[in-house]
Amino acid sequence: MSESSIVAICVALISSLSAIICKIIDKTKRKYPEKNTKTKIPNILFILSFIVAISSVGTLIYLQFLSKHTPDIVINYPTDNEYVEKTIVVKGRYKNISKNEKIWIFIYPLKINHYYPQNTSAELEANGKWSSLIYVGQDNDIGQRFNIVAILANKNSTIEIEDYLRTAKDKQDWYGMEEIPEGALKFQTITVVRK
Repeated sequence: MSESSIVAICVALISSLSAIICKIIDKTKRKYPEKNTKTKIPNILFILSFIVAISSVGTLIYLQFLSKHTPDIVINYPTDNEYVEKTIVVKGRYKNISKNEKIWIFIYPLKINHYYPQNTSAELEANGKWSSLIYVGQDNDIGQRFNIVAILANKNSTIEIEDYLRTAKDKQDWYGMEEIPEGALKFQTITVVRK
């Protein structure tokens, strides 16, 4: 769910709560006109308004916190449905990635349905850009479609990816992974076609 969706939902909830409070106060005035002294209704209204205001401020602070600490990874090159060579450098942008997390690029051949992590994690630049050298299929895969998947891996996921790569290299058998490692998050997938 995007940040703007969360904000819209919160605004709708706060507005609904305000409308409910006004309706309750109106019904109370109509039902018990003799008990509506000059002090009771304004006090209740003040307390309920204060609660709504505190809730609104709390929600906005929470959303600001989320926007500053939510990681994001975007693939800028190649673009979706682009024709690519066997070896390319994938480029993109990132933000809010901790020191214990790494960006990995996986290739997912649509005819095989396995994930193939590339040889190393992406190189992160201080300006929020990243790049990764990848291999899209074999020499005879011209015309085949591949997904390029940007993954954010925590420390344990990175260990699992590195273990797979080490074992595959030792056995000279890159059999692929059926799923991305537990704890890793997919951020963007694009589809390319091999030249």
